[in-house]
Amino acid sequence: MPKYSHSQIQNYQTCQLRYAYQYVEGMKPPQEETSLHLLLWSAVHSALEQLYKQVRVYQQVEKTDLLTYFRNAWEEQLSIDSDQWVVYEHDRQVFYDRGVHYLERYYETYSPFNQWIVMWIEQRVNLQLEEKISFGWIIDRLDKEKDGVVSIVDYKTNTKYPKDGHDTIKDQIALYGLWVKQDYGSKLTKLIGKVIYLHFEDEFSREITEEELERVREKYLAVSKEIEEKRSEYARYQWLFVQEGKSLFEIFRPTQGGHCERCPFKQICPLWSHDLADDQSVELWEMQSSTIKKLVDSYGEIYTKMKELESEKKVYSKLLAEYAHKHGYKKLYWTNRQVPVQTKTSRSIDKHQEDLLIVQLEKDNMYQELQSISSAKLSSKINKWELDEETYKQFVEKKQTAYCSVPKKKKGE
Repeated sequence: MPKYSHSQIQNYQTCQLRYAYQYVEGMKPPQEETSLHLLLWSAVHSALEQLYKQVRVYQQVEKTDLLTYFRNAWEEQLSIDSDQWVVYEHDRQVFYDRGVHYLERYYETYSPFNQWIVMWIEQRVNLQLEEKISFGWIIDRLDKEKDGVVSIVDYKTNTKYPKDGHDTIKDQIALYGLWVKQDYGSKLTKLIGKVIYLHFEDEFSREITEEELERVREKYLAVSKEIEEKRSEYARYQWLFVQEGKSLFEIFRPTQGGHCERCPFKQICPLWSHDLADDQSVELWEMQSSTIKKLVDSYGEIYTKMKELESEKKVYSKLLAEYAHKHGYKKLYWTNRQVPVQTKTSRSIDKHQEDLLIVQLEKDNMYQELQSISSAKLSSKINKWELDEETYKQFVEKKQTAYCSVPKKKKGE
């Protein structure tokens, strides 16, 4: 039975195929240079772990001790697979100095570390969402405060705040909260999530409610079940895929984006593999040959020219249509061509009536469904008599636009 984690789910939601390569096919990512960001994160976490191991048994820790923990963890990591460290010495020093700065400020902010009782440090936990679906991860720290308040603490060395619409850290902390409720539910009165952004010297603290726990539980359960279904489908038809020359991405679909540049499986991904493959020759016609990649370039140039011509065509159409409309012509003629001139009706929401429209939609319990107030959706519903035409037509502006249709040869030619 596979065990999921928050990072695995994020991996799957970013790109299903990358997830499948690593966790379904069991492919190990190609050896990469060790990241200084990962080194910094690991050494800082190790130093804070050592700090709180001492605090937990009521030992006093000086700032110099904390920095020594960091230096030892940093040097230990550098000594492991040292041949991977191909970055410049200056870059390593910059990241090391960052870590020192983070921990100095952390010590000054939270010393003497007696505001709470540390329950767990870097604790590996397991959460059973359903009989066959479990999650596992490591919690940075778990604290017991006064009156049954328990805090989940997570440290971040990120140099960017997550945007509100893409803050997966909230879900991560709430997911941890499900485990706390599972194992300590009878002993706590309030659950707090704390995220400490060391780079910004900031702490975000908020209560994790029952509603949020249930939302996260349903969300991660749904995604993990979707993955399980895809796993089963792939296992069931794997022999057929091999027989028909199909592949894993028939079920686990790839997603293209900025994350592709850092993907270790880019060379075998169907979205990118041709870019990294050798070019191939192709015969076009007698005495003429080219290569696939040259044809791609030529096709792109043709497409660009067509787009430019399309823009010019729109300008011509507008000018001719305006001329025809001004003089009352239905067709325009010249040499051996005729151009029919027609009109089309478009609908848009009357901006002056938008506030009244929202009120009317709320009265009809339609605002939630049409929250974006899309003129296309609104017009469609009016045309289909799903909304009362007499009530709603006042909120829709109709606009008629003249345009030139497809040019034709003159009759008789």
